[in-house]
Amino acid sequence: MEARNIAQWYAVFFCVKLGENSTKTCGKFQQAFGNDAMSGAKTCHWHKMFSEGRTLVEDELVQRTTTRTFDNTVPVRELARSYRIVVT
Repeated sequence: MEARNIAQWYAVFFCVKLGENSTKTCGKFQQAFGNDAMSGAKTCHWHKMFSEGRTLVEDELVQRTTTRTFDNTVPVRELARSYRIVVT
């Protein structure tokens, strides 16, 4: 994740702590970050999460992407085959 996302997530947290509603928070984001602001939907999503008690964003920092390529599937396939049990 980019540093600007982290900063904006914590800015949403700050707005929630101040008692701002999500609409007001979105407006402040547009004013403060301009074209770099999170979308209104994302701002509302984070506002809701923090309003419901979430306090950390570290879980979001772990990228949950997977890439499937020939280079990484062949070794995995071979490893799985090496652990097969032959039943006779």
